[in-house]
Amino acid sequence: MFGKFDKWLKTASDEELMAVYDKERIEYFYIYGKRSKKMEKINDEITRRSVKKDISSDDSPKSNRRWTDTNRWE
Repeated sequence: MFGKFDKWLKTASDEELMAVYDKERIEYFYIYGKRSKKMEKINDEITRRSVKKDISSDDSPKSNRRWTDTNRWE
């Protein structure tokens, strides 16, 4: 079901993911003007990991803080 790339995607470090994403961006995005499927998968994995880190670093996950509260000018 999963190929080598999908297995690598789950086990690669954040730095490896960013390096491969940047390489794909230079080689593919600048030529064709859109993201490849590989770039989309890497981006999804980076996003998933960053959300997971953000949630785990939250001091009080059950707080009443809303997203709009952090963006007020007050």
